Amino acid sequence: MLLEQAEKLSTLLYETNRKMTDFLQSPSGTVTIGLPPSVTPVLVTPLIEAFSNSLPNVELSLTEAMSGYLEGWLANGETDFAMVFQRPRQAALTATPLLDEELYFLVSPERAKTLPEAVTIHDIAQVPLVAPSRMHSTRYMLETAASEAGVSLRILSIDSGHQLIRHGILGNCGMVLSRSAAAPELASGSLVALPIVSPRFSRTVYLVERQGAQASHLLKMAKSQICRTILEIVMHDVWKGRPRGALSNLSQGDLLNNELP
Repeated sequence: MLLEQAEKLSTLLYETNRKMTDFLQSPSGTVTIGLPPSVTPVLVTPLIEAFSNSLPNVELSLTEAMSGYLEGWLANGETDFAMVFQRPRQAALTATPLLDEELYFLVSPERAKTLPEAVTIHDIAQVPLVAPSRMHSTRYMLETAASEAGVSLRILSIDSGHQLIRHGILGNCGMVLSRSAAAPELASGSLVALPIVSPRFSRTVYLVERQGAQASHLLKMAKSQICRTILEIVMHDVWKGRPRGALSNLSQGDLLNNELP
C-alpha cells in the first residue's frame, strides 16, 4: 500500500515539476503594451515576431495612443506596459529609460527644397506645423524654444491618430519627430528628415510599468523580451537612438543568451 501511494506521489511530483518548468521557460497569459504613434512604425512588427518566437504561449496585445493617455491606461490597469517620452508623475508607476533619440524636421521633398539642409527654430517658424496637443512633451519643447528665440509658431493641433499627422506633413506642413516615427515614408522618399541644429531637440523613451509588476514571472519575461527586441533593432540601426539604462547595460552576449540584468 505504501509503495503504491509513493509511486502516485512520485508521478504527481514529476508532472508538477514538468509543468512548472514549462511555465517558467515559456509562460502563458496576455500581455498588453501601449505604444505612442511615433514608435509603432518601427517597433510593432519586431515585437510581434519576437513574442511569437520566444514566448509562443503569450497573447500579445498592442494598443496605440498618445503618451499622455497611455500613462492613464497603465495606472488604471488597462495595459501592462507603456512607452512614453517623459517620466510619469504617479508614484505607483515605475519608468525605465531605454534610449535617447534625436528629433528632426520632417517635410515633403517639395517643401525641403525651400529650406536649408539643416534648420533652426527660425526656419521651422516659417512653415505651418502639425503638432500634438499641449500635453505632449515635444509640443512643449517646440513652444519653449520658439519663445526663447522670439518667434511664433503656426501650429495645427492633431491628437487623434498618426495617419492624420502624416497626411498633414505630406501636404504643405511639417512636423518635429524622430526618424523612427516616419520610417516607411523616409524609406519611400515621400518624406525628408532635416537635422535641427539650433536648438537641438531630443527625447528619452521610457518603458513604464506599475510598481510590483516584476513580481509576476510573466511580466518579468515580457519586459526582458521588450528590451531585447528594442536593443536588437537599435543595434541594426533600424531604430536610431542612444541606448540608456537597461539597454546600455545589455551586452551582445546578454542579448544572445536572453539575459537581462
